[in-house]
Amino acid sequence: MGKTKELKQNHSVKLGLSIIMIITIIIIINIIIIIIIIINIIIIIIIIIIIIIIIIVIIIITIISYSSSSLSSSSSSSLLPYFYAIS
Repeated sequence: MGKTKELKQNHSVKLGLSIIMIITIIIIINIIIIIIIIINIIIIIIIIIIIIIIIIVIIIITIISYSSSSLSSSSSSSLLPYFYAIS
């Protein structure tokens, strides 16, 4: 009788340990998924910032080209201050 009681206790201990391992695996998988989602959000924000910077640069270049074309002086001397201002 003592052996069957020990076997049942060992089985319950193994069952408890397997449940704990399954829970920790699920938690680790959830943490990895959350990290991947955060990395994706950061990448999307960086791409949006790059697109906004490109749009601003295009707008600045068009403003410079319109202002330089409206001036009557030579284009090379009128563009130099703008390029220095950009850089």
